Amino acid sequence: MANKKRISADKTKKRVKKADKRTAKKAVPAVKAAGQNRGVAIKKTPVLLVILFQLITLGIYYPIWFLRRMNSFNKMAKITGEEQISKAELVSALVLEILSAIAVILGSHGGILTLITFILLTIQAFRSRRIMISYQKKRKIKLVMSGLAVFFISPYYLQFKINRMNLKSGTRRVKNTHTG
Repeated sequence: MANKKRISADKTKKRVKKADKRTAKKAVPAVKAAGQNRGVAIKKTPVLLVILFQLITLGIYYPIWFLRRMNSFNKMAKITGEEQISKAELVSALVLEILSAIAVILGSHGGILTLITFILLTIQAFRSRRIMISYQKKRKIKLVMSGLAVFFISPYYLQFKINRMNLKSGTRRVKNTHTG
């Protein structure tokens, strides 16, 4: 009899624990944690390192750069209502950039592959620019970004502005813990 009571008590404890877990998931903290209202931080990387990676990888790093920052851009886009960065377009650009690099290594020129990649990445660069400007405007911080610089030197200029944006807006800096 004592054994049955103990088993019943154990089952009751398990039910209580499950109920506690369910309510804990639904509970909303009344006070925000320190630093929670700082905004979206985008990976801060030295511009010279971005240039170096671009040279070492024969241009393949540019779509990778976007892919690594896509989630942060999309978080900002959700906040501002802007169009998000397209993962499908970035993956397509990466594949085309790889094929173009292989063509160059084999002695051909990338031709149409390079042109399509350029168009896809330029669209993403201007979309990123629009997201960054809208996000900073929403936070009441003025951010001026040159359209010409985005067109001609996009990954370097965007990274420069990201580094500056993180400083101006008070967002925490995301340290470069690994390459890329």
